[in-house]
Amino acid sequence: MRRMTLPLAAYYGIALAVPLANGAAQQGAAFWKHALVVFSLPLIWIAVGAALCAIASRFLGKKAR
Repeated sequence: MRRMTLPLAAYYGIALAVPLANGAAQQGAAFWKHALVVFSLPLIWIAVGAALCAIASRFLGKKAR
C-alpha cells in the first residue's frame, strides 16, 4: 500500500479536489455519485490486487512484494 499512496493521492487530487475547487459539488447528487465511484474503485482494485498477490505467492512459494 505504501507504493500506492502518492499515485492515489495525485489521482484523488485531480479527480476530486480540483472539481470540488471549481464548484462541481453544486451539481448535486450526480457529482457525489461520481465521487463515490472515483474514491472507492481504486481502493477495491488495490485490495483485489493485494489478495491475488498473496494467493499467488502462497501457491508459488515466493514472498509477495
